[in-house]
Amino acid sequence: MTNRSRKIKFFLDKMKAQENQTDSVAKLVKDLIVRKAITWVKAAAPIIGLVLLLLVLVVAMIAVPVIAVIAILYNFDIMKHKQYPLLSDYDKKNEFDIEKYVKNRNRLRFKRNDVVDEVCDVGEIFATMSSDEFNKSQNQRAT
Repeated sequence: MTNRSRKIKFFLDKMKAQENQTDSVAKLVKDLIVRKAITWVKAAAPIIGLVLLLLVLVVAMIAVPVIAVIAILYNFDIMKHKQYPLLSDYDKKNEFDIEKYVKNRNRLRFKRNDVVDEVCDVGEIFATMSSDEFNKSQNQRAT
């Protein structure tokens, strides 16, 4: 039913006696708005379908190579790689100890010929020479 025929139906209903009328202005407005919305959806459906199709194609173009790479890597025998001996799977001495790393991160280390101009509070300081060796080196610099 078109908008014109709906308006005619409303007019004919208003021509009846008051107690026999079944239509109202609110029903007429609701029907007209719904029909207009349906018309817009029908006009937009091909565009929305095309956009969704393009979106699916883009996702497929990205997902297929990623899945292929993951499948190849999953099936690769790591023991055949030339750098396998560097992994902790090959030798446990190659394991990374995070606790040791964090513990030693803030230490300053000095060697025999290092000169310290300014010292700031950054953690523990460990020297690689004894205090006697340090005093001897200071005496040699003074002379």
